[in-house]
Amino acid sequence: MDWTITANGAFKSILYFGIAPPPDPLADQAAIKRNAADYEDQEAVALSFMIRISARATQAMFLFMDQLTPAQRTPIRLEGFTKARVGGAETVLGALVTIAQGMKPANARLLSAAIRDTSDAWVAGILPGDRPTILGMLAKANDASKDDETRKNLAALGTALANAK
Repeated sequence: MDWTITANGAFKSILYFGIAPPPDPLADQAAIKRNAADYEDQEAVALSFMIRISARATQAMFLFMDQLTPAQRTPIRLEGFTKARVGGAETVLGALVTIAQGMKPANARLLSAAIRDTSDAWVAGILPGDRPTILGMLAKANDASKDDETRKNLAALGTALANAK
């Protein structure tokens, strides 16, 4: 979890560079867009790492929950488990939004490969109610992509989510 928190902090540092704290997503929208364009390469690397480390944390979380007895699956643990799953879905959604906004092909390939490589974790982790949102943004990212490899990578997640129970 420490790695995930650190990676998220690095990503936010890139996105909010030059913005006086606390950043306001609406008031600072122009600066955030500028940073996203100016530091796209760094943002792609940070997001790729976040996707990969978050997927591993999701897998560990499932293993932890699986080893608990029913009595140990307290409402607080179940709530934390659900919140973590929602957070993972938000990470994937954020990456897809970034691709859909027209990233450079190399960066879109980097992010889509990270998503493809960790799709098993995301299929297990993304709550069924969140899947339509993810699939909708996946379609937008696919439409925005001009790269066959990126589209193939995105299709792997789409197929896995569509086939999920």
